[in-house]
Amino acid sequence: MDKLQKLGYDRELEILQKTSHPFVIKYMEEFIYKGETLCIVTQFANGGDFDSFMKKKKNFSEEEALYYLTMLLLALEYLHSKHIVHRDFKPSNIMVDIYKNGFKIIKVGDFGLSKIDLESMKRKMT
Repeated sequence: MDKLQKLGYDRELEILQKTSHPFVIKYMEEFIYKGETLCIVTQFANGGDFDSFMKKKKNFSEEEALYYLTMLLLALEYLHSKHIVHRDFKPSNIMVDIYKNGFKIIKVGDFGLSKIDLESMKRKMT
């Protein structure tokens, strides 16, 4: 793993460990595989990614679109309150969790390109 990859993994791990929100993928643990590969374990989202979900669904009612958009906006609001900028926000980085009763929740994931705005945090602390 080169230094740039390690920086991305470290940043993703740091962000996942600092976040706790119903619409952000949950960190479970990390481990080193074969002494060289960092593996980050997150909660399982059984509905796959939102990109595949949208392709299968094809059409959304206005009410459904508002439902999913609301979850996304609440997740972004939370991340921004923690001074986290995702920088790779797209349907394939949003996971779908489907409960036994059919209830669906979406969760933002993949924080490898994310950034924590340290300057903003410093200004808020002074």
